[in-house]
Amino acid sequence: MSFSTVVRPILCYWEPKVKEGAQDKAAEHFRNSENIPIEKLAMARARVHAERQHHTLAIIHAVMALEVVVPEFINRFLKNNGVSEAVVDDFNHKFGLSVRVKAFLKVILPKKSHGTIDNAGAAIKHRNKILHEGLQDASLSSVKVNKLVQSCDELINNIETYSKKTAF
Repeated sequence: MSFSTVVRPILCYWEPKVKEGAQDKAAEHFRNSENIPIEKLAMARARVHAERQHHTLAIIHAVMALEVVVPEFINRFLKNNGVSEAVVDDFNHKFGLSVRVKAFLKVILPKKSHGTIDNAGAAIKHRNKILHEGLQDASLSSVKVNKLVQSCDELINNIETYSKKTAF
């Protein structure tokens, strides 16, 4: 992966606000990073879009990050609990992201994550309305979008924390 492939998604929206040279520092960081997980790039873009009040793009990118993390986590969970590859594949063909998040993650993750799961489920619902019904930015408030993006990010962090604690 080239430097421009990794950096471009974030830097194309970069507007240094705090310090002069911030863009150069960010570019140097990405230049020295081996790999940046796609879900981290998607969440970074979601936050930038939310800040710029591009509500629909913020939600789309936040849910894209979930699309990467959630299936991988559930597949790993199922396999580590003795579920065969064939059954995991069948599960993946039958259930979409919404069911995986709103139902299956509630079974796996601790109860303290359930509010975050519900909000991430709402983000998925909004993403579906954006893509399938043409929901526009004007229909969404900044406060709501920021909460949905933050919830997607928190859910990803909760999944990572749970994975580390359970060592799978």
